[in-house]
Amino acid sequence: MAHLTRRQFLTLSASTAGAVLLPRCASNQVVIGQTSDVIRSQAGLLGVTLTTRQTKLRIGETSGVFMSYNDQIPGTRLEAHPGDTVKIRLHNQLPQATNLHYHGLHISPTGNADNVFLSIPMGETPDYEFRIPENHPAGIFYYHPHLHGSVEDWELVNSDPDGMDHPFHLHVNPFQIISRNGQPEPYRVWKDTVLVKGYETVRIRIPFRDFTGKTVYHCHILDHEDLGMMGLIQIDTALANKNENSSSRG
Repeated sequence: MAHLTRRQFLTLSASTAGAVLLPRCASNQVVIGQTSDVIRSQAGLLGVTLTTRQTKLRIGETSGVFMSYNDQIPGTRLEAHPGDTVKIRLHNQLPQATNLHYHGLHISPTGNADNVFLSIPMGETPDYEFRIPENHPAGIFYYHPHLHGSVEDWELVNSDPDGMDHPFHLHVNPFQIISRNGQPEPYRVWKDTVLVKGYETVRIRIPFRDFTGKTVYHCHILDHEDLGMMGLIQIDTALANKNENSSSRG
C-alpha cells in the first residue's frame, strides 16, 4: 500500500489565485518563504484548525497584506495516508465568504467534504470531514478557496427597433462596465445605472455580496418600467446567487 510521505499530500500557496496584495508599510511582519507548520495524521486521523484571515507579509523588499491560512504562506502542510480520516475546522476571519477545495484529491464532492458550492460567511467556523480512499495514489496536492457564483458578467443588448436608448438600473449590488460593443471600457467605476444606447451591447460585471433575497433590475424610464421592462433576481445565499434572467433586451 502506498503511503503519503512528508512531502506528499496537501500543500497550499495562498499567494496564487486567492491572494490579495495591498502595498503598505507594516511592522511585526511575517517573512514569506519561512517553513510552514506540518500536521501529520495519527492513528488514522488528521485533525487541524485552519484560520483564514488577512496577514501582513513581506515579499523581498515589498510589504503587503495577503489572505493566508494560519498566518503562513504556504499554509499549514497536512500529511496523511490512504484510508485516513481528515477533519478540518475552518475559522473564517476574512471580511468575505470563503470555502475549501482539495485540488487533486479523489474524494466526495458533496456534504462537507470537497463541496465547492458551500459558502462560509465571515465569522463562521464549520467543520469539514472526509476519508481518503484506501487505494488513493500518493502525491502532492493542495487546498484553496473555490467559491462559485459570487461574480457574474451580464450582457445587456438593446434591440429596440426604434433605436431608443434605455438606462439599465440594478438594485442592491453596484457593478462595473466592462465593455461596449466589444470595446473595453476605459474607466471601470462603480455604478447602479448604465445607459445602453440604441443597438448597443454593454457587458457589466456584478459582485453579489452581503445580502440575500429577491430584488429587481429595470429600465430607468418610468413609463418603460411600468410597461414591463423589469426582471427579478433571487439571491439565494451571500456571495452565491442565482438570477432568473441574466440579460436584458430593450
